[in-house]
Amino acid sequence: MAILLPVPDDENMNRALEIFESVLKETGDGIHTLTLNTAGLGGTATRQFNFAQQEKIGFIADVEMGELFCELLGVVVKGENPSGLVRRTWGITDRVCGWKFEEGKPVPLAKGEIFEAYCYNPETGELGGPATGVEFSEAPAIG
Repeated sequence: MAILLPVPDDENMNRALEIFESVLKETGDGIHTLTLNTAGLGGTATRQFNFAQQEKIGFIADVEMGELFCELLGVVVKGENPSGLVRRTWGITDRVCGWKFEEGKPVPLAKGEIFEAYCYNPETGELGGPATGVEFSEAPAIG
């Protein structure tokens, strides 16, 4: 079954690119994954964007993956569907932060909120413990 989502206009897409660039600037060096979810009619749409950046090397990413991510982000900033964004930085200790979207605007989640969102089991309705080596942190303001 297909997931039905609203179609973003040019203004939504421009705003999505601004938010995307803001997230990248705030991320810093390392290997990262952005995961974007939005609820639509018939289910949830999810896109991931994996990238690495380091001051000496620059930015490394799959351009097509970035385009697909930004297309869904354009839907999210339209503000019609419950949506969230999580950033995970991979390392000896993985760092996780996230944002919820209210009326299409990213709102940083506090440490406890991202823990709750990340460790919630939708099948049982219970909170589970975090995976070993995961640190939850407050998200920076973006966009």
